Amino acid sequence: MSLEIFATRLVELMKEDNVSKHSLANKVKSERKSIRLWLGGKFYPRYDALIRIADTFDVSVNYLLGLSDKMPTNNFKKIEPADCHAIFVARVKAFMSQNKMTEYRISKELKVGQTTFKRWFSEGVMPETASLIKVAELMDESVDFLLGREI
Repeated sequence: MSLEIFATRLVELMKEDNVSKHSLANKVKSERKSIRLWLGGKFYPRYDALIRIADTFDVSVNYLLGLSDKMPTNNFKKIEPADCHAIFVARVKAFMSQNKMTEYRISKELKVGQTTFKRWFSEGVMPETASLIKVAELMDESVDFLLGREI
């Protein structure tokens, strides 16, 4: 997993499908400046743009992020990014319950502040992509699972 892998895969997918930066920006509802930063390996997109990119190219989020080398297609539910938060919270809470983990313990495991962790649950805030990756790894699940995209 790395920003470079994400950037490389995004460039490859754009070339394969002949998608310009401008066109991708429109499809994923992001600024062209953001696209340039992603392609330059400077930042990950937010979860909502990540979902739209995966949907645009019919790939898994895990593939985009370099967490999987398999490039499955058409095996994912189309999900509105606005619906992801409830799914994310339910899946993390279920994991915490099954593993008897407190918010304190899981925030320490993830190396995120308790305030940040609580905001994910109480304020409807989705984690940054790097934190989504950490949560998926801790739970031994895919980012697609956390976002509700896995069938």
